[in-house]
Parts: sequence; C-alpha cells; structure tokens
Amino acid sequence: MATYNDRERFIPYQKFELVNMITKDISPESQKDFKRFCRILESVYHFKFHEKLERMKQCYYPFNPDIDTQKSRRYKAEELEKSEDELEKLFSEVLNDANYKKIEEDELQEALIKESLFKISLFVDFDQFDKCLLFCRGDVTNKVVIRRWNMKKKTIEVPTYKRIAMLIKFCEKEDIKVEDKNDILFKPGTMIVKLFRNIPKADMEMLFPNTKVRMRLKDKLLIGVPAVLGGLGILLTKGGTILYALPLLISIFYILATSGDFSTITSAQIAALIAAGTALLGIGAYAWRQWVKYRSRKIEFMKTLSENLYFKNLDNNAGVFHHLVDSAEEEECKEVMLSYYFLLQNPQGITEIELDDRIESWFQEKHKIHIDFEIDDALKKLEELGLCTKEGEGENTVYKAISITEGCKKLDYLWDNYFQYNE
Repeated sequence: MATYNDRERFIPYQKFELVNMITKDISPESQKDFKRFCRILESVYHFKFHEKLERMKQCYYPFNPDIDTQKSRRYKAEELEKSEDELEKLFSEVLNDANYKKIEEDELQEALIKESLFKISLFVDFDQFDKCLLFCRGDVTNKVVIRRWNMKKKTIEVPTYKRIAMLIKFCEKEDIKVEDKNDILFKPGTMIVKLFRNIPKADMEMLFPNTKVRMRLKDKLLIGVPAVLGGLGILLTKGGTILYALPLLISIFYILATSGDFSTITSAQIAALIAAGTALLGIGAYAWRQWVKYRSRKIEFMKTLSENLYFKNLDNNAGVFHHLVDSAEEEECKEVMLSYYFLLQNPQGITEIELDDRIESWFQEKHKIHIDFEIDDALKKLEELGLCTKEGEGENTVYKAISITEGCKKLDYLWDNYFQYNE
C-alpha cells in the first residue's frame, strides 16, 4: 500500500458531487440504489457526529467567553479539568476525522521566524497560554502578486494552509506575569476556538489573540535615519542659539532669587531668550512629528493585520465545532462511499492494497487529483457497519461488499434501533 508525503487524505469534493461522480458510469437503476444507500449512510453518520457535537459544546461551556446564558452552578476544579481533557480529546478526534493534521511545535517555530508576506513583524507571548492546539488542512502553494520597493509587480510562490483550526486555553490570572496583567486582552481561564482560511505559513503568528505589532529593523531605519539626520540638522542650526541663551537664563534666575531687579537685562538679551525659546519649540515640534509618524506606521500595520484577518476568519468559538463536525461527517461518509462502491465493482473480492491503489488511480486518471486515500480507516468503518466481509489474514485478506439491498437493510436496522422506547 503506497504512502505519500506530498499528498493529503482530504478528498476535495463535496459529498453530493462525489456521489454524482461515482454513479456517472453505471446504469440508472444502479444509480438509484446507490443514491438510496448514500442517503441513509449520511443519516447514520449525521446522528453519530451530532452526539460528538453536543458533548463538545457541553465540555466547552465552562470556558466559553461568549455565552449569553446563566450558569446554574459553579464548576469545581476537578470538573473543569475533566471537561478540558475531554474537549481536547474530542477536538483532536473530530479534526482527524475531517482529515486535518496537527501542526507540531517545530513547524510553528519555523513559521514564526520566516519573513511575513504582509511585511509586518509580530510578537506572540506564548507564556500567556495554558494550552495551544493548531491543526491544518490543504497544504498548497499559492501565487501572489506583490509590489517591490521600486513599485514594480512581482509574482511569488507562497506556501499556504487552506484551513487552520486553533484551540487556545488562557492561563489563570495568577499564572500570568505581573507586568502583563494590566495589558491582557482576554479573560483569564477561558478558551477560544477559531477557524481560518488561506493562511500563509509564514504568517501564522497573526492568528494568535495576543499578537503585538513590532516594527522590523528595516521600518525602524526608514523612520529613524531621516529623523536622526533631520534632528542633527536642527541642532546644528538652532543649537548655538540655545547654548548662547543658557547663561542668560541662569543670570535671570539669579536676579530673580536675589534682588528681583530686571532693569539690568537688555533688549538684546531678551531677544536672544525669545530666539532660544523659539528654537526649543522647533525642536519639540520636530520630535513630536517623528513620534506621530512612528505611531501612524504602527497603526497602518495594525490596519493591514485586521483587514487580512477579517477576510480569513471563518468561525469562532462554539460555532467552530459545528463547522468542523460537519466537515468530519462529510469526510467519513465520502471514505465509506468510495470504498464500498469500489468493492461492489470487484464482486470477486479485492485486497486492501489493491483497493487503495484503484481508488487513488481513479482520482488521478479521471479527475486529475492526487490524494492519499485512508484505506485502512475506510475498511474499518465498513466492517463496523457490517457492509463488507473478509477472508484470509494479513496482506492477503480479501474484502467483499455485501449487496446494496443488504447494505440498506443493515443501515436501516441501525437507524431504527438507536432508540428503544417504542416496543
């Protein structure tokens, strides 16, 4: 059975489209039977995943910063810990079912040190997180047009994740550094869950809730060098006037402290003091302009960051669970549909390796799509549902599908017996 490092498990078609693709080359009567089978299969998986969804929402409830209902009681520490562990387990399971993969620490650190596509330097304080889980799907390379320093356009290739799911648990207030407590933008002890689309790998740090914009060395030099040169020019032209006025200012303070007689001060000295004051005001105004320019640059960076996140954010908190569970349900159904159909096409039986190759070849030859089909998981689900039989052991095990009529009966039996209240 072939495995590929450059392919993903994700099947890039909607469920209804895949059914139409599968049934395109079979007779109308067989199409009708297979679509009937798919419909009841969808219902069975919808019920299974609905249970997971409800449990995830319950586990998340104590940590949800968006709730608009009253909590009926105060949760004990051991209850919160149990809910947190179960939520992490369910979240990971659903994402695996949706064919996401976990972003490991080394991948994240590599992304943090790469230069951002948006030319922004960002800082993330991971010490404020008690837990941080990141998952991705759709590892692709997009072509992006950027403007260079000379305003000419250039097309570059940007490694990108089509989807990123994130779960972050914030530290309790007592665990956050003292200097950070008055500057935090989140409620300690809560969790946030987010889902994003089309995120360049080098810009993953912009997804975190406590991201701070920091100017790159290049931006600091663009602002700082002209500021320093301009400041030196002002000091050279105005510095002499200020230095000349300093002794006069000291003498005025001395007169004020002793006799209080200002008649000895000449009009020329007063004019020098006025000139010095004007020079100081000019230097102060210049320094203020440079500070405003620095702040404006940071605001511009924040605007760029927020605009990009606005169009890349798909869902937040409890809403993410609905999105991910729906995606997981789709992927599980598609895997069962494909493996069951190709078993039906081989009534004499077929091994796991052969079945895997035929499904992947079908995608590659007929639809120009390269995937790494998760055959072991698909066959496991077929066995759990009783939709196939197997003979032999090991790599020589032969799998055979039961008929569509029997398959529909088995699924209907499962559906009818989820609840046993009506005898």
